[in-house]
Amino acid sequence: MTTGSILLGLALILLVGLFIAQPLLLPEEKKARSRSPRQKLLAQKAALLEEVRALDFDYDTGKIPQKFMNRSARNWWRQRRKFCRRWKV
Repeated sequence: MTTGSILLGLALILLVGLFIAQPLLLPEEKKARSRSPRQKLLAQKAALLEEVRALDFDYDTGKIPQKFMNRSARNWWRQRRKFCRRWKV
């Protein structure tokens, strides 16, 4: 082997090693940002609304029977009432 091919191989190994080690070498980002209680409740509200939209879509496409839909709707309204009582909406 020539010197050029050995150096090229070592350079390639070094680049691949740095690419693989990149998550370990970079500083860690903040994973959880502290939220106010209002922000937490608004995020919970958005998640509940998305869940209801998904249930409605599944019901409309026939994936969910009527019996299950009634139970899920009651559960959603129960959670909504709890949210409204907490924020006096």
